[in-house]
Amino acid sequence: MKLHLKYKCILPSAIFLLLTYYIYSQYFAASFKHTSHQKSKKEPVAEATSYSKLSKINESIGSQGSDLMSIKSENNANTLKKISWYCESDAHLRELPIPTRMYNIPFHNLSLTLIAKVASTSWVAFLAQTSLSQCMVHLDKPSVGYASLHQCVKANLDTSSDNRRDNIRVVFVRDPWKRLVSVYKDKIVKQRFVQAASCYTRWNISRESNAESKNNPNLSFIQFLTCISEMGRNNPNWLDPHYRPQYLMHGPCSAGYTHIGKLEDLSNDFVYIMKSAQPSISDKKLAEYKNIFFGGPRRPWEVINDGEKSKKYQQYYADVSNDLMAQLQDIYKWDVMLYGYKLHPLTPVS
Repeated sequence: MKLHLKYKCILPSAIFLLLTYYIYSQYFAASFKHTSHQKSKKEPVAEATSYSKLSKINESIGSQGSDLMSIKSENNANTLKKISWYCESDAHLRELPIPTRMYNIPFHNLSLTLIAKVASTSWVAFLAQTSLSQCMVHLDKPSVGYASLHQCVKANLDTSSDNRRDNIRVVFVRDPWKRLVSVYKDKIVKQRFVQAASCYTRWNISRESNAESKNNPNLSFIQFLTCISEMGRNNPNWLDPHYRPQYLMHGPCSAGYTHIGKLEDLSNDFVYIMKSAQPSISDKKLAEYKNIFFGGPRRPWEVINDGEKSKKYQQYYADVSNDLMAQLQDIYKWDVMLYGYKLHPLTPVS
């Protein structure tokens, strides 16, 4: 009983340390100078050419197959094909020359890159809890070789850039237009985003007066998008990780990903990823993992008022000018093309 209570006391600390490390690694990445990246001496392939090729690949993708695994496998193969096209061009030279940060989890045969505002907190909590549980089970076995629970958890949540090649390598992505709305609602509306200080300065808005307005912030969504456009038009690498283009952060050409998941189909992709990493996983264990991942408590700032909750994300873009949208499309176009999202948020779903 005493041992059990000891582990319960360690759990919050382990998760807190892991979250702290993740947040630090995200912001540390932005400190690397882009000037260390040498330009290619060969004539660059025109981005328009690669963009056109990816458009044709997107049009050819269909949902064939009779079961979840075959459908997901085919869609994943098409996404990896598009990434291959992209990496053959010089467009990928815009990626920051930094090591790709992955969580390497041997218990799951999984290496996972996390991106801000793409279920990253849920993944951290899931990995911390399941790795801790595995360590508690195996800690007393001499063959494991860990002197303490802390050492075991740390070793099995390694974030070194020396990725384990026997693991499947995964990154989850999200519709960039939905991601921007999520950042606005989570960080601006809820007053949790100190990194947006430059936006308040840009529009001569007091953050103190904005805090008093609660769910009706003085910084509008269009003003927020304008700040992103102005900051990211020359070098989107310097945008905050919460709204920096996803392709710039996870190193699609250097990490050797085997699986690309989408937040929009997280439930099915979670099953696909776990079955791919552990082909012999039982239905019982898979159900247990899903319950841990999707059954956790919601964070306080995720609870929004009914009006904001029912507001569809497209409504946020209804008054965005064509010029501003064109600038945003230029910043996020590779997120759109590589992962098969809409170029304009108001485009009807076909």
